[in-house]
Amino acid sequence: MLWQLPHFQVRFRGRDVFSISTARSGVSYAPILEWVLAARWAGYTYEQFEKMDGDRQSFYVAARRAELQIEAVMTKEANKKAKQK
Repeated sequence: MLWQLPHFQVRFRGRDVFSISTARSGVSYAPILEWVLAARWAGYTYEQFEKMDGDRQSFYVAARRAELQIEAVMTKEANKKAKQK
């Protein structure tokens, strides 16, 4: 099953994207918000998401986190390039 695969192995220039420091907003929230947003991102209602087994839920949360980190890394890179001009 797809959600039983190991780590996504997302890399940017050979580095694991989660090892790259990016700007953080300082916003904090209850875990349920992340679950609701991951469900919506994956095309499920929260009610559908809630009925999934924990491994499958974790898969979608991890995929969403990976996407957010990719976006943050790419934004950091674009800002770095813009400063060099």
